[in-house]
Amino acid sequence: MWNFKMSFEEFSQEMTPRVMRSDERIMGMRQYYHEIEPERIKTIWNAFLDADRKYTQADDLKAIVAAFDTFLTAMDEDWGRLSVPILAAEIKRIHVLKAEKGISETVYWEVLGRVGKSSSKNLNRMEAAVVIRQLSGVSR
Repeated sequence: MWNFKMSFEEFSQEMTPRVMRSDERIMGMRQYYHEIEPERIKTIWNAFLDADRKYTQADDLKAIVAAFDTFLTAMDEDWGRLSVPILAAEIKRIHVLKAEKGISETVYWEVLGRVGKSSSKNLNRMEAAVVIRQLSGVSR
């Protein structure tokens, strides 16, 4: 992690593997946070803004890095909780919702396509939450 003896280049070299490892997770979690937990992402964004307001220029990078590290840690925990396969009850909920709302196959496939899947059985819990939210908002 950061210390004042490190140059920005040394710091970047140290952080790059963590950021690259998390890149897929960041992209996967982005839609989930936006649709399901918008307050969580606002909390993380506010940490960056606080770092910019509170710290001197010399401390800015350190504070921003600490906020980003906190974000990656929280995101990794969320990923672990949400990247598990969909439960049978969630598959049933998707299909009951589809039937009750009279959602056409075209709309259903479009919603699945937004999370990059072609079958509800292939969803993980994060994607299932997004699909359920989106299907809930579909009107006849």
